Amino acid sequence: MPEPLFPFEFVRSQAARTPDAPAVSDARETWNYARLVAEVDAMATALQALTGEARPRVAVCGNNTIEHAVTALAVHASGGIIVPINARNSAAEVGAQISRVEPAVIFTEAKTAHLFGTCTQPKIAGKPFDGADRDARDLRAEFAGRKPVWPEVTPEDVNGIKFTGGTSGTPKAVEQSFRCVTTLIQTMVEGFGFDAGDRHLCVAPISHGAGTLMVPVLSKGGMNYLVETPTPEHVLSLLEDGTGTTTFVPPTLIYAIIDAAKGRRPGFPELRHVIYGAAPMPPEKVAEARSFFRGKLEAVYGQTEMPVVMSILTAEEMADDANVASAGRITPHCDVRIVDPQGRFVGPNVPGEIVGRGPLMMNGYYMMPEETANAIVDGWLHTGDVGYLDERGYLFIKDRLRDVIISGGFNVYPIEVEDALVQHPAVRECVVFGVPDDKWGERVEAALELVEGAKADQDQIIAFARELIGAVKVPKRIHILQDLPRSPVGKVVREEAKALAMRQPEAVA
Repeated sequence: MPEPLFPFEFVRSQAARTPDAPAVSDARETWNYARLVAEVDAMATALQALTGEARPRVAVCGNNTIEHAVTALAVHASGGIIVPINARNSAAEVGAQISRVEPAVIFTEAKTAHLFGTCTQPKIAGKPFDGADRDARDLRAEFAGRKPVWPEVTPEDVNGIKFTGGTSGTPKAVEQSFRCVTTLIQTMVEGFGFDAGDRHLCVAPISHGAGTLMVPVLSKGGMNYLVETPTPEHVLSLLEDGTGTTTFVPPTLIYAIIDAAKGRRPGFPELRHVIYGAAPMPPEKVAEARSFFRGKLEAVYGQTEMPVVMSILTAEEMADDANVASAGRITPHCDVRIVDPQGRFVGPNVPGEIVGRGPLMMNGYYMMPEETANAIVDGWLHTGDVGYLDERGYLFIKDRLRDVIISGGFNVYPIEVEDALVQHPAVRECVVFGVPDDKWGERVEAALELVEGAKADQDQIIAFARELIGAVKVPKRIHILQDLPRSPVGKVVREEAKALAMRQPEAVA
């Protein structure tokens, strides 16, 4: 089977060269490449048998464990369709996502099983829990020594359905093709020069950043060390002692790691790559992090619709002060331009909307043809981000056209939060916005207008919303306004409400 069709073939090819080299590890055990491939093949065969599908659609959710990694890789090895689910979502969000994409089976574990309480699909347990239909280890034992049947696919067929959000409030499911995923793998390898000496410390969720690094590292003979519960102190220790040489982290965790050092400047003698993405970092924070990590800090820019590596800023490039605020150079497999509001290309240093095209681009939004047509115009993906390219070809992100808030590496869409807040009986109307924050990149805040005569306990409102939308999206601070500002047609004006809230001294944390 040609390499570009199936992402797992990168791993299988490397295993043929170095079967005894360590491939995946956690606090309990280490598997070499030969065992990893055998276990993945067994699970891939099991998924095809369990679902009766040549290309099984599998939802995968859990912490960073070998069981999770093997199952995710097995979906790729079967030629199936992976649906990564964020373990930090609320049960209501997860239930809606599962109803939307209708996977044939769900992989989860004891700590995340409660998210799938309303889902009727068979459940495979990475770690045992009541209500599981099958145990992952038992399944692999049952199908040990067998290989999945290769389905007939083309590079354009869907390999993954990954959820993002929309300013309309309706979550979008992004269809990523085999072409997209293999381009991502190749671009990562080319951009960062991974080799057998890389030990990838998986601390970001496998469903997000860490998952994008797993196969690129494995494709060059490196190892993935999975951290199930990554505290800043533990991550710092693992980077200091050389357990990990390479990692992908959101800015929030970078700040927490620096704080955990308590003023020390560790040596990090084996550190190679500290790659950050998913959220903006102020230039002064970039400089601080670069110094702390001994010049090994690197950056990527992308979005689910054109994932992770539209641009890369290497450690060597970041050493130039002119590049500290940059998202890096456009990668070889992407064509990225800047357009004005009329869709015309603009020259260097002129801000406009960032658009892109190429093999990294999504197929479209699952079951949302109108939204797909709005996002991809004349073959160009409109990112909704505002930036510019300088005369050297470096990309700089200035702002976002959309109202998306990027907090702690996760996208938070205001209308989703607003929909949760107004379900509280004391809340008449509300508006949600992002505020720059040194720790989170941006923090979520809300301005509320209460029902006449209602009394509100802000902590209780926050707790109420957290049950609906999870900890990532819930506001960190609430402002009570007597009247929300409105346009002539009665719509709440977000920026005016934000300005009023920021002037209010009695904001409640």
